[in-house]
Amino acid sequence: MDDLIKIPTDGSSRKATSHIEEYFSVLDETYQLTNEINKKASDAFFSLTRANISSHGVRTKKFGRDFYDYRDRKATLTVSCEKDGWKLVDGLEFDEAAVTEELKKNVSSIKKSVLADDNKSRLKNRSKEEKEKGKKDLKDEISRQVDAMKLELKKQNPIRMFNGGLVPKDLNTTQESFAQLIHLLLKLSAAKTRLKEIQLSMKY
Repeated sequence: MDDLIKIPTDGSSRKATSHIEEYFSVLDETYQLTNEINKKASDAFFSLTRANISSHGVRTKKFGRDFYDYRDRKATLTVSCEKDGWKLVDGLEFDEAAVTEELKKNVSSIKKSVLADDNKSRLKNRSKEEKEKGKKDLKDEISRQVDAMKLELKKQNPIRMFNGGLVPKDLNTTQESFAQLIHLLLKLSAAKTRLKEIQLSMKY
């Protein structure tokens, strides 16, 4: 009887056990993600309802297609299929430090080009005040370009389709919830893909 319930210890059995453990782990992850997605979707629709209620009396219609601005817009969320899975890119994210550093590099290269064509001896003899003014002008120009980029991103925000962005706070919350929902859906898709891979690897 003991031999009937004894677990084999050969390499194939250990591999099967490992696959089974991983399968149940990923399966549990899919259940958790599904529950999280359901909750996030409910939160999003509740926020949308609150936005419509809070704007009652100001607007005659609910937030929806009737208020869309149908002009072509650049996608703010894009999904690409990479070797290691799905990748979501948020076009509205703005890394100010990275952008500022990149602008500094670009300005520096332009500055070097100008110096090469200019009278270097004259530039060497510039006063301290002139040099400081040049640094300040450079800093101001970078700041101006960063602000311009921020404004452009703000204009691309889909929330501006409604009243130019003058909307209740709950509508902004709705937008955030649906954006987070996309992240969760991609995770769920990756988990389900992994489940299929494990199932195929167990066919030996």
